[in-house]
Amino acid sequence: MRKYKRKLIISLSVLIFPWLTAPFIGTKSFVRFLPVATFANLFIIVFTVIL
Repeated sequence: MRKYKRKLIISLSVLIFPWLTAPFIGTKSFVRFLPVATFANLFIIVFTVIL
């Protein structure tokens, strides 16, 4: 059970940490790279579901 909690904490931190840094990159860069990031996330989700 302890190993599961550790993996959960790491997974959540990997998910949350990039969003904490988003305000520092500026609106122009955020809007510029948002479509690419969205596509990459959808791509990873599809492969995760398939495999």
